[in-house]
Amino acid sequence: MIKDLSYFRKFGKTGSRYDVNNLIKKLERILKKKKEWNICIIGAGSLGEALARYPGFKESGYDISALFDNNSSKIGKMIESVKIFDIKNFKEITKNKKIEIAILAVPRSSHEDVEETLKSSKIKGALNFIPYTLRLKTRRKIPIVNIDLAQKLYILSYLIKNKWEE
Repeated sequence: MIKDLSYFRKFGKTGSRYDVNNLIKKLERILKKKKEWNICIIGAGSLGEALARYPGFKESGYDISALFDNNSSKIGKMIESVKIFDIKNFKEITKNKKIEIAILAVPRSSHEDVEETLKSSKIKGALNFIPYTLRLKTRRKIPIVNIDLAQKLYILSYLIKNKWEE
């Protein structure tokens, strides 16, 4: 890794340690890391609410700008300081709030509705907690990262069983 940094530029003196904070700033400039992202959560149930309350998003530059649900008893309510909107208004609200990333936290039975909602919007990417691999058939590419918690538990149980050590 250290040798790989030399491809970008000189970061410090040979034989001395890096100034980590300075190194991070330079790498962010090189990699063009965007500082702030507006994101939304589709699904204001238990998982959606837990994700909306997670402080790590804000600390990492991801601002939850809206929540969406189809349950009329939830629409208009707030989780933390974020309003729950009707999913029917997804395209308009995400455009107005300049939301680029969606977190999907709905039941598997809702996957087709979510696929249609994403395809008709300008969302640029999604983090998928739906226990289903989405298959978006659209002209524009929308990267989707699938989060399979059962798969992570398989990995963890394998590591425990094999007495893995760091």
